[in-house]
Amino acid sequence: MKTIIAVLLFLHPLWCWTQPTISYPATPQHPVLDTLWGKVITDPFRWLENIHNPEVEEWISKQEKLTTRYAKWKIARDPSVAKLSEVGYQPLVRQGHYYFQLSYANGGETQSLYGQTSTKQQPVLLFNPNRKGEKITAINSYLLSPDNHTLAVMLSVNGSDWRTIRFLNMRSQTLHSDELRFVKYSNIAWYGNGVFYIRYAANSAEAAFEGNIGGRALYYHRLGTQQSEDPLIFKPTLSTDFFSFDVTQDQHFLAIYHTVPINGKLFNQLSAMNLTDSLNTTIVPVLTVADSRLSFEVVGAANDSLIVLTNLLAPKGQVLLFSTKEENHGQVLIPESNAMLTQLKLLDGKLLCLYSDSLREKFVVHKLNGELVGEWSIPSGYAVYDISGSATDSLAIYSFQSYYAPPTVYQVNLRTLSRRSIGKTLINYNYRQFNTIILTYKSKDSTEIPLYVTYKKGLQLNGNNPVLLYGYGGFGIPSKPFYDPANVAFLLRGGVLAVPAIRGGGDFPGWHEAGSRLNKQKSFDDFAAAAQYLIRMGFTNPNRLAIMGGSNGGLVVGAAITQHPELFKAAVAESGLFDMLRYHLYNIGYSYSAEYGSVADSSDFVNLLSYSPVQNVRKGVHYPAVLLVASDNDDRLSPFHSFKFLAELQAKGNGKNPYLLYYQHNAGHTGSDVFNAEVEKKAFVIGWIEAELDMNR
Repeated sequence: MKTIIAVLLFLHPLWCWTQPTISYPATPQHPVLDTLWGKVITDPFRWLENIHNPEVEEWISKQEKLTTRYAKWKIARDPSVAKLSEVGYQPLVRQGHYYFQLSYANGGETQSLYGQTSTKQQPVLLFNPNRKGEKITAINSYLLSPDNHTLAVMLSVNGSDWRTIRFLNMRSQTLHSDELRFVKYSNIAWYGNGVFYIRYAANSAEAAFEGNIGGRALYYHRLGTQQSEDPLIFKPTLSTDFFSFDVTQDQHFLAIYHTVPINGKLFNQLSAMNLTDSLNTTIVPVLTVADSRLSFEVVGAANDSLIVLTNLLAPKGQVLLFSTKEENHGQVLIPESNAMLTQLKLLDGKLLCLYSDSLREKFVVHKLNGELVGEWSIPSGYAVYDISGSATDSLAIYSFQSYYAPPTVYQVNLRTLSRRSIGKTLINYNYRQFNTIILTYKSKDSTEIPLYVTYKKGLQLNGNNPVLLYGYGGFGIPSKPFYDPANVAFLLRGGVLAVPAIRGGGDFPGWHEAGSRLNKQKSFDDFAAAAQYLIRMGFTNPNRLAIMGGSNGGLVVGAAITQHPELFKAAVAESGLFDMLRYHLYNIGYSYSAEYGSVADSSDFVNLLSYSPVQNVRKGVHYPAVLLVASDNDDRLSPFHSFKFLAELQAKGNGKNPYLLYYQHNAGHTGSDVFNAEVEKKAFVIGWIEAELDMNR
């Protein structure tokens, strides 16, 4: 295996002091009129939704050429610079008798899978998904069978969310002939000589770009058989139900989280199938609740009961033991504490709990009877990722990282709580020169919002520092520190990275609901208030402030652009969601209605229209410089969102700042799986931000 050593290579833009006039490619307007709740909505760029139409492809090509011309004027790069950064570290994952890691053997490829049975051994190549002349294939996840003989590997092609499951013989390191296709938004769970998985009733990978896909259902595949023979295990009552599942480590129970209609109302239900009998066993309800804000996660079993992490009657989370023999009958294993319980693992007969207290994390270990074993804290400004281990071994693995330091992997003995770092993290800059602090500011409605601020030590609050404000705030996902070498490049150039824990995320009890559906505007208010706070406190000014976000964070950026154009100099949105009146019509967009609402509801429609970026671009407004990053194979949020928003900006903005598209090919929602392609994108994006913020004079 080739070891990739850390290098930071920077873009050195050369400035011309007079900006040339930007001539945008012509974007024909073919208005389509829709009447929603008595209001006529004009959609002049509906034709851009057909992303594979030759006219749309020609339009994309012209936009790419414009971006290239602008980059040549604004930024002069050494053509030999292929990477912004390469960082060497070993993100180990423990499964059964093995330690696994994904690593790049070649910068022009996707990651290969390596394995070892001891941390003292050298990793051995197990599976390289790269095949000469074939499409870009990447490993997305993997799961070892309980007998350690077979590894189920989930693969994607060209960044798509569609998955194919293959099976690797761990002894011969060869693939079985079994191939499970049209898997999407599914985990893998072993039972016996096979796996449970979710597939959709689709027969084309293009279906998600043409409209909604449906038929989400749970199947079981036995090794050595054809997928067409796989029995249907569960199909939800509601066709739009985005259900999920787990299998307990002892393989006694299949747990299903789903929605059921009862007397005209929708209820969340945790159901279970006793797998000790047969796959024909009836699925029985274990817990049924009417509150959609409640969550459940089964982490294991004890006799005839399920061990469940839940916020039922405990907003900060607790661990309950629920009987599979009697519905809604549970008892407390680990009660709610002052800190928020965010993760729970059953390892070696112990409960490994991860808590977050004021955005600072700590581990707590309990026995199965709830008795405390011990605890330890994670350094402030760092966040834990990748907790893994074996059900029968006391050694567990976890890693933690910060905004300026790549992941460090630790091994912990759950019996003695002794910990040691394993593997090596190789970087060639002094990460100790940086600091992350957690500040608090008030949003528009006076709610206090935490804010991570990372910078070089000795920062002067002179009101003129270049600042990159990053936001997400959706789907209950917390704003934890994460490592990105592009951000380190920005910090090394004297930049400040600011990440607010805006509502819509999952940082505190009720935080998600406070920033979703009819409350979504609060997410945008929190983000704008962060910018205003940074300006007011002397960190920066509007001409030195850039914003960035991806996916739901792209929506946050889009709303910031249209609602507060005066606050920012530059904005980058990756794989963003911009047409809120039509997001539900493609892929499984209908399942996002709990987050955003639906135009089928009059109140939701009014709310969506009030902030949808595509519908809120105004004529003649001085918008900040905008770079929209999209990918041709993003079937989660089609790139047409970026196309339509870009067309509106180019048609209506006053033109004093550029509105550009960076388009990735053979890539999906999270970008390219090929190392060089993704690093080249990061190099372009961070170089563009630095140029727009005058960091290169």
